[in-house]
Amino acid sequence: MPPFIAEWVFCFLPTSAAKRGSVQEMREKERRLVVVVVVVVVVVVVVVVVVVVVVVKVLVVDLVLVVVVVVVVVVVVVIVAIAAAIVLEEVVVVLVVTVVVVVAVAVVVVVVVG
Repeated sequence: MPPFIAEWVFCFLPTSAAKRGSVQEMREKERRLVVVVVVVVVVVVVVVVVVVVVVVKVLVVDLVLVVVVVVVVVVVVVIVAIAAAIVLEEVVVVLVVTVVVVVAVAVVVVVVVG
């Protein structure tokens, strides 16, 4: 990670954690930051796919396409969540994000299909 990005991110952390900076703590913060970025990217991708599904459903009534896209999105989210849980070692956070994303996709699909 470029130093200027690390400094910018760490300026939002509590000052005590930012000031005492051993190499191990910096690596831990960078690793957590990477996981956060990955989770954010996954959420953005899911939202984009859901919007595409809504547009396709509104324009072309094709239930099979909607179901296929939703299944692919859920599988990708679960795979990324498992990988993030392995890296992060905080399974609860990753599970919460995964459940929220999957529920959001399910709600949108139910609203669109129903």
